Amino acid sequence: QSQLEQRWLLFDQIEKRISLQSPAKKIENQAIELNQMRKRIQKALLKIQNHLFGIGADLCVPKDEKNNNFSPFRFPNNFVLRLENEIDLMNSSIEPIKSFVIPGGSRVSSQLHLCRTTCRRAERYVVELMEKEEINPEVLKYLNRLSDWFFVSARKYNDNGKNDILWVPSKNKKE
Repeated sequence: QSQLEQRWLLFDQIEKRISLQSPAKKIENQAIELNQMRKRIQKALLKIQNHLFGIGADLCVPKDEKNNNFSPFRFPNNFVLRLENEIDLMNSSIEPIKSFVIPGGSRVSSQLHLCRTTCRRAERYVVELMEKEEINPEVLKYLNRLSDWFFVSARKYNDNGKNDILWVPSKNKKE
């Protein structure tokens, strides 16, 4: 190769590096990543909605009811294991927690925190129901892990925990 051809190759390589680091390219890459995350969460939420209907089907027929006409749906334990695997996968790329996380941040993250608190309330209702009648323990396990899934997902949507709103204990002392 001639010296001129080598320079053109060098300029081409530099241009590619610069274009990958340009603000417009960074914005484009961020938009692509957010869209991929949005698609993943939509798919996950549809699966969760289906699981919640399964919980409803399980809870609407008491465990001790004897009905020979049909076999009632009982929530399986593999759904809990699947949630735990998803939580572990999400947590692998998230900043470690350095303080309590105050619900908030991005709009999606705030909505996921709201889902988490609603899920915790449902969990308390199931505990209350368990005191009165026998129910499938997988229901309670799933709701417990689901609220953790919502928490980790909210952190994921806060730029992998970088934009979490953290509790600062010293602020309470000054007020």
